[in-house]
Amino acid sequence: MKLRHILTTIAMVAFLLGVTCIATAEQSTISASPIEATPGDEITVIYSGAPGFDTDWIAIYRTDAAARDRYGEWYYLRGKKSGTLTFTAPQEVGEYEFRMFENFGGGGGYNDIARSNIVSVGPMGPQSTISASPIEATPGDEITAIYSGAPGFDTDWIAIYRTGAANERYGEWYYLRGERNGTLTFTAPREAGEYEFRMFGNFGGGGGYNDIARSNIVSVGPMGPQSTISASPIEATPGDEITAIYSGAPGFDTDWIAIYRTGAANERYGEWYYLRGERNGTLIFTAPREAGEYEFRMFGNWGGGGGYNDIARSNIVSVGPMGPQSTISASPIEATPGDEITVIYSGAPGFDTDWIAIYRTDAAARDRYGEWYYLRGERNGTLTFTAPQEIGEYEFRMFGNFGGGGGYNDIARSNIVSVGPMGT
Repeated sequence: MKLRHILTTIAMVAFLLGVTCIATAEQSTISASPIEATPGDEITVIYSGAPGFDTDWIAIYRTDAAARDRYGEWYYLRGKKSGTLTFTAPQEVGEYEFRMFENFGGGGGYNDIARSNIVSVGPMGPQSTISASPIEATPGDEITAIYSGAPGFDTDWIAIYRTGAANERYGEWYYLRGERNGTLTFTAPREAGEYEFRMFGNFGGGGGYNDIARSNIVSVGPMGPQSTISASPIEATPGDEITAIYSGAPGFDTDWIAIYRTGAANERYGEWYYLRGERNGTLIFTAPREAGEYEFRMFGNWGGGGGYNDIARSNIVSVGPMGPQSTISASPIEATPGDEITVIYSGAPGFDTDWIAIYRTDAAARDRYGEWYYLRGERNGTLTFTAPQEIGEYEFRMFGNFGGGGGYNDIARSNIVSVGPMGT
């Protein structure tokens, strides 16, 4: 009986101590100030009574947001039971609060243990504006964009757009680097049309593609001087020089002109040159070795995204077969291994890397050649070959301008030379 009394007394004392501890435990609290702010303002959060775990945390929420995954800026408390945090007012206006959570790393989850007072985030005082000038321009002209009232984040940004384009379809753009007011210089696009400038807030902080200001419209019209190319002579043979005189190029370093077979896609260009910022000038091309009709096409600002949209085409230049036919004559017509064979050629195109090689008559052109020589620009001449060790029938084949893409398309073949076994 006495023992039961003692145990009952101990239990009551323990209960009372527990109640006392609960009653005296520090309540978790959060206080946020100021209670009114504009996007980008600092908000000070003072908290106390946190459990003391490293992964206790506080986050900002819209007051109507669910706790689980709709939080904004947040911080771990790193074991601190009391302290101060600094948050940035969100870009989106509305009513916000701060919520405290316990020991996320230990399974505390999304059950908040404290909420702050409400902070109202209203529209920014100075309105964000952009003014663009001139209001009419031609491709490559400078356009000045004067802006004010930017939020002040490093990753606020302004970009040029065709009017009506989605915010993701921007052109030239710049970060504002924290400057609320300033001036930017853009280059008028090469494509004619109506353009505007749009401002966005804090891309690095999740501002996304919701523009906060748009400029007046700038009309980009066709360039004053028309782009032209004139090619001469209008008839040529492979290897001849063709002069291309151009004018009215946009003036970018990577404007370019290339030679094309008429009717070819713009991606199928031949010899080409950058214009290096020269609006007017002269280029020298070499007539292709393949006969046909050719033209020259001009393109604007490849390095700036000009692509394969040509802005000018020349007259047609007809490249006909070369006057003297390419020929090869080999002698003697019978030989034994190691004998000298004399090859007399004429009518070569005249490139340094024209070449002649010995082949078995049944060999494919690509890689079955034997002894060979470059012609070094000589259209006519004589070469000396050595009859192969392997008996059989051989011929000599001429190829044009290997170094310039002539490949393995032969332009002449000799008579056949029979290489027989050596006598006794």
